[in-house]
Amino acid sequence: MTDDQPTEPNPRGLLTALRTCRLAIDLVAGAARRELIVTVVLSLVGGVLTAAELLVGRRLVSLLVAADRAASNAPSTTTSTTTAGDLVPWLLALAALLIAGSLVTAAVSEIRLLLNELVYQRAVSQLLEAATAAELETFDDPDFHDSIQRARESANQYAWQVVWGMVTLLTTALTVAAVGVVLLTVAPLLVPVALIAYIPIALVSIRNTRALYQLHFGLAELDRDRAYHERLLTGRLEAKEVRAFGLAPWLRARHDALFTERIARTRKVLGRRTALALLGSSVTSAMLVFALAVVAFLTLDNRLRVADAAVAVVAFRQLSSRLASMGNAMTSMFEGVTFLRNFESFRRLVPTRREPVAAVTPPRRPSTITVEGLSYHYPAGDTPALSAINLTLRPGQVVAIVGPNGSGKSTLAKLLCGLLPPTSGAIRWDDVNIADAHPEHVRALVAPVFQDYTRYEHTAREAIGFGNLANIDNVDAITTAAHQAGADTFLQSLPNGYDTRLSTAFAGGVDLSVGQWQRLAIARAFLRDAPLVVMDEPAASLDPRAEVDLFERLHELGQNRMVVFISHRFATVKRADHILVLLDGHVAEEGTHDDLMAHRGVYHDLYTLQAAQFG
Repeated sequence: MTDDQPTEPNPRGLLTALRTCRLAIDLVAGAARRELIVTVVLSLVGGVLTAAELLVGRRLVSLLVAADRAASNAPSTTTSTTTAGDLVPWLLALAALLIAGSLVTAAVSEIRLLLNELVYQRAVSQLLEAATAAELETFDDPDFHDSIQRARESANQYAWQVVWGMVTLLTTALTVAAVGVVLLTVAPLLVPVALIAYIPIALVSIRNTRALYQLHFGLAELDRDRAYHERLLTGRLEAKEVRAFGLAPWLRARHDALFTERIARTRKVLGRRTALALLGSSVTSAMLVFALAVVAFLTLDNRLRVADAAVAVVAFRQLSSRLASMGNAMTSMFEGVTFLRNFESFRRLVPTRREPVAAVTPPRRPSTITVEGLSYHYPAGDTPALSAINLTLRPGQVVAIVGPNGSGKSTLAKLLCGLLPPTSGAIRWDDVNIADAHPEHVRALVAPVFQDYTRYEHTAREAIGFGNLANIDNVDAITTAAHQAGADTFLQSLPNGYDTRLSTAFAGGVDLSVGQWQRLAIARAFLRDAPLVVMDEPAASLDPRAEVDLFERLHELGQNRMVVFISHRFATVKRADHILVLLDGHVAEEGTHDDLMAHRGVYHDLYTLQAAQFG
């Protein structure tokens, strides 16, 4: 998918349009079925009231015209046949209709606000459901992020736009029929004129909607880039470096340049849209003025009575107004269908979760985890990140993975965690290939600590509890995990202890140091009673004493678990039971520290270099 190939649906594709309309109806009805039904009923009532107002108004005009003619033709001593008593019931009826119409309009307006919020909630919910269903590797695809951007923009506004357009078409059609019947009885020529007059505007609306869609399609990546620079300039975590390096002017210039380009593209498209809209409106207005001129000339020629002429003008104005509403509704529907296709396309684009080939479940406590010929190739990569990796893990064993940057260490960690599907090879828990199991079943049995761990700006209890949601309210389990990670002391000293919000962006919140954040990430892993612990640079932000303490705890906690950790600190690595040395995605060496030092290969060189650096 590229910006020069927008997936715009063909407006003539009726089935596509109907399918997207159904998507919109399902979205709105699923969000607020009761409110939608009430809105439709009230809108229908509003249409009936408008038609009734016209009929009552016609009766009042007839009575007044009759009274005027009687007064003009009769002697001054003769009273008019139309009395005030004749007018009062019709005036009261008109007043009641106008009040009822106002109440209906106000009610529909208020319900529409609520509907917008409910639809937005459901649309975002479905968007998040689709996004979280995507596998990890999907997030490396720029088209995926563009589709999220378009879907986010389309889901709320345009789902409602389609349904509102359909409701407006339905209710307006009733009013148009009623007004058309009245107009046919007094000036039938005006009906086809009114219908034909709005053809230019309809054609212009379709063309302008296409242009707007193509504009927004092409702006998706630019808008993501602009939003990224905006986040750099306003984010709390980014604020330090932006100020320390004096980046604000450069970032502002890049942000403003992207915004300027967006405005330039928008201005160009809107200029063409405005010119077309003016042309269509001019043609339509000319035809309407011509129709009214015909009514005026017929009245002057006494071929049309004044009362009928007055009714014709009012009815024609009503018909014109309703046709304009129908035109706007059709434009709204077409525009909504066009844009809502982005939302539908995103939901189809997102790969479904990897379902198990067979009904297998990894063993809760495997006796071994075997990595056999494991390879992985990133979709956007030129070369494999890992090739033919073999490894065996056993309970009570601590395995270290080392190697230069880019050697595939973090990729191997993600594969062990079940976050990436192997390109080839297998990971077996006893005799179960985890590729045949549901990914969530595998992930539930792994306790990870990632190098780029997430700083959850929730309470400290929740930030640890996310490691095992079943224990998120288990205070004892959470404090135990915090104690094991060396985090209990500083968490207890927070203003509200474990219930302190971990962000100064919220009232009463505090921030933590980098090392404290890392201890929380480790505590999350300790909270999960998993047979496999995978830690990617778990001590990167810890001081030497805390690092030694952590690995002493790891050996204690790993007595019944398999522990895999990645580290560049060889003083810690040498304490591992087994060491795997990766180089360019391959296993260069493996063994114990003593074995590898005696081998005098890559590990020996890396260890000696670091040892010499620290004396």
